[in-house]
Amino acid sequence: MGFKTKQGKMRIGIIILNWNGKLHTLACIESLVASRDTLLCILIVDNGSKDGTVDALMRWGKRQKWEVHIFQETTASGFQNILPVMFGREEIYILQLDKNVGYTKGNNIGIKWFQKSGADAVLILNNDTWVTSEAIFRMEETIKKSSAIGIVGCKIMNYNDDGFQYQGGGNLSYWLGVHYLRRFKGHPKGDVKVNFVPGCAMLIRMSVLNALGGFRDDFFAYTDDIEFCHRVRQAGWTLMLNLDTFIRHKLSQATGGRRTALYYYFVTRNTLIFIIENLRGLQQLVALIMFIFARLLQMILWTSSRHWGRIKGVIMGVIDFVRGVRGPGWATRFLKL
Repeated sequence: MGFKTKQGKMRIGIIILNWNGKLHTLACIESLVASRDTLLCILIVDNGSKDGTVDALMRWGKRQKWEVHIFQETTASGFQNILPVMFGREEIYILQLDKNVGYTKGNNIGIKWFQKSGADAVLILNNDTWVTSEAIFRMEETIKKSSAIGIVGCKIMNYNDDGFQYQGGGNLSYWLGVHYLRRFKGHPKGDVKVNFVPGCAMLIRMSVLNALGGFRDDFFAYTDDIEFCHRVRQAGWTLMLNLDTFIRHKLSQATGGRRTALYYYFVTRNTLIFIIENLRGLQQLVALIMFIFARLLQMILWTSSRHWGRIKGVIMGVIDFVRGVRGPGWATRFLKL
């Protein structure tokens, strides 16, 4: 068991962020073991988990005869003593953080680690995904076609069935409040140019990260992938989806699922930040009106179903946006930071 590699492959560093999700993380790693024709290095960034994730990974490594390396590093300045990193080996690296620093900062720590490790590209991968054996190989094929391609994704399927996930990448309409995603009719194949690749499975060229940095730490979680994709496109790189392969995704397991107060808090606050800071003129005004209208309509519908938590999440997202509160903000009490 292990990666099957060959010459001429990109050195791809895989970052899997974990927060009290050992079962999801173990399943994700199991899927990666079968990846073919790839030169990979798996890095688990553990966000201060209390569920025994690290011990579970150690036991997994012992059973599968994989080496598991654990480090307590939290900043790039401390990474020199753990190099060189080996790609294409049956090894897993774990960066164990003292606390939950968020999705954005946790992934940024992993990015800095691979910037010092000689990776050619980084795959941001949610721990609640299942990677098919050819998915990374196909995405690598796409990103190697042109140095102008900065980010590559693939189709995102529901974890337990063959349905496509709405958030699986495509072309966002900023005019319609940012989150309306134009998908593809029928069953297209091959590579397609898009303006959004979801953060659950995002292959990023290292030169992009060297030039622009990673995600915005002040977003903490959600909408960070929208902002990052916009920034990459503004800098001149192209975003692509390879529709010949797919990854399965469970959706937002770290915060209890897609439709939670935490989800709506971060999406509301961060989308408002994105609209105000990145859109201009009439587009900004229309996007703001459409987003607020959509949220008001949702809250009216939620009152009939008594989803008071979602309503509070939206309201607190707006309040913290106005107050200039960034990072975990209102969610701190729930995330036990």
